[in-house]
Amino acid sequence: MSNVIINPEYLKLIEEIKQLKEDIASLYEEKDELVYHTCKNIETEYMSKVGVLEYKLYEFQCKILRLKRKIELYQINIYRQEVPNEKEIEEKLDIEYKEYEKKLNKMSNDIQEALNRKNYSVLSEEDGKELKNIYRKLIKKLHPDLNKENSEKNKNIFLQVTRAYENGDLGALKNLDLLTDEVGEKENIEIGEFEELKKSKARYKGIVKELLKTIKNIKESYPYNKKEFLKSDILVQKKKEELKQEMEMYKEVYVNLEKILKELKGEKDV
Repeated sequence: MSNVIINPEYLKLIEEIKQLKEDIASLYEEKDELVYHTCKNIETEYMSKVGVLEYKLYEFQCKILRLKRKIELYQINIYRQEVPNEKEIEEKLDIEYKEYEKKLNKMSNDIQEALNRKNYSVLSEEDGKELKNIYRKLIKKLHPDLNKENSEKNKNIFLQVTRAYENGDLGALKNLDLLTDEVGEKENIEIGEFEELKKSKARYKGIVKELLKTIKNIKESYPYNKKEFLKSDILVQKKKEELKQEMEMYKEVYVNLEKILKELKGEKDV
């Protein structure tokens, strides 16, 4: 029986692909940790310290814009020697400022959702590590990027895996791990033609590159970019004072605009 000699370049390629798959699983876990946990925790802290004030300020800015527009509509009616119809003007303003209302509602919902997360239970450090380890393991088993021949069943299971990880549900993740116990990581699936292996390597390198880019973008964007700001009580307090000062300024503007509108209506201050 003759010994089969395997090309060292072939073996090297197999090892490189295995390492790339490990890297991809780790990077996916890092990205999802940022999206589902780290960024949400930062956002919760930001909302509780600053976000509520920013919402109130934007709400007041919208009220001022609407009041300015109302004055403009009254002035148009008066210029045309028409009697302003309050109901029609309000209906027109409701239509024109629908997008502002949508944004306000979204901001309000985002704040409420972020503040509600304060009530979520937090995993211990040990359980947190176990959650990450199991998630990386299941990524290698089930993620479509690493398993091109994934069945629909496994794709659906991976959606459950992602949901369990997002919710920090260690128990559910353990059960899903047991459920997929028979699913191997298919380390030998890459064994094939040399050119096909090189294509797989190139594809995996592309995935790594995109994941690194995505992680970089997350860290440069809100809410992660507020991380260092939140560490400084001085900066946070300064920002809060600035927002409060802006609010006082807008309140004065609003009072003056109300006076103008009353004059247009022929009303007198009591």
